[in-house]
Amino acid sequence: MVKYLKEFKFENFMVFLLITIDIALAVLSSVFLANVLNSLIAREMNQFFLWLAIDIVLWVVDSFVQGA
Repeated sequence: MVKYLKEFKFENFMVFLLITIDIALAVLSSVFLANVLNSLIAREMNQFFLWLAIDIVLWVVDSFVQGA
């Protein structure tokens, strides 16, 4: 196992980086969903649609990262 970790350092680093980015995007998306819910409860429709749009964009980016 160590042999392959050393032999494919760049590939392992890229996999590690993509997994880290994917997890960070999932956490960030959850935080934005909390803001979506808060603005919906407060009946602030402008904020609701803003956070919803941001979350959708983040979801699309996350989908591309998972497909990479």
